[in-house]
Amino acid sequence: MNRLAANYLRPVSVVLAVALGAGIVCGCGPSRPPTALVSGEVTLEGEPLSSAAVTFTPVAGGRPAYGATDAEGHFRLSTFSADDGAILGEHIATISKEEPGSGVIIEEGNLDGGPVDPSATPTSLVPSRYSRVDTSPLRYTVTDAMAPIEIALSAE
Repeated sequence: MNRLAANYLRPVSVVLAVALGAGIVCGCGPSRPPTALVSGEVTLEGEPLSSAAVTFTPVAGGRPAYGATDAEGHFRLSTFSADDGAILGEHIATISKEEPGSGVIIEEGNLDGGPVDPSATPTSLVPSRYSRVDTSPLRYTVTDAMAPIEIALSAE
């Protein structure tokens, strides 16, 4: 190899080595666990439940997936980015929906915002057993290529 070629290849080799090393370092960050699309419909007493919060909490631990129902009760879950689904594995699902209260009574001489009107406390529109991880009977195993889930809630 002539001197000109050797002088040219040395800096190129250094640049390639640095780039490769940077790629390895940058590419070795924490990886996300695999997810699968989770979608479905929530009904309460056979009627679509709109504007409800849907949460899938992994039994083995990890980041929960969240979604909200539309006017027809349909939802799609997101964990790390929009509509990426839930982490693979067993989950406990919780569903919640609250009706907001009327607010705080502000009267002359009572400008601190109290007393609170009892109707100001949000009212749960879903039986409480469905809205807590420790009491929810809703269990689902998230797998690749899942069919849409039908979550049928009862008022009793």
